[in-house]
Amino acid sequence: MTDKAMPASADGALTGGAFVTETPAVSVVIPAKDEIGNLPGLIEEIRAALDGRAFGVIAVDGGSSDGTDRMLAELAATLPWLRPVRHGDIVATINGDG
Repeated sequence: MTDKAMPASADGALTGGAFVTETPAVSVVIPAKDEIGNLPGLIEEIRAALDGRAFGVIAVDGGSSDGTDRMLAELAATLPWLRPVRHGDIVATINGDG
């Protein structure tokens, strides 16, 4: 397993200090809701596919009720390149240009 992942800023502001020091070549965003049974395998597949590269994974929990948020927090404690984010029932994405 590689520890290459998204960087923490000098003060940890961008990442909350959760990621290590290399700028990611690849960033993966996983929107998820009630995916406790699927995410560990998917996260491992991503790690295997990107091993040897600087990467980061942001898992956005869209209001799961099955413990997905707790499982992601547990995984993130051992995977410095994984950043779980919890939102309410709606997760929206928008391009930077509107």
